This record gives sequence, structure tokens and C-alpha cells, in this order.
Amino acid sequence: MEVWDDDRGVWAASDEETGSPHCLHEWDINGNYSPVEEI
Repeated sequence: MEVWDDDRGVWAASDEETGSPHCLHEWDINGNYSPVEEI
């Protein structure tokens, strides 16, 4: 689960549920969702 970190101004992994964080998608500069295509 991610939580908003006011001190850093970013979303961050919750300390109590941190495992192996990874990103399965990316967001374009305009905010559109662009899932990663599996090869």
C-alpha cells in the first residue's frame, strides 16, 4: 500500500507493508496511464 509523504511530497510505500516494491506501469507526462506491454 502507498501513502502520501507530506515531508517529501511524494507517494511512498507504507512502512508496515513494505516488501519488494516495483512498478508495473508508467504515467506519461500528461498524466495518462500507459501500462507496460509484456514482450
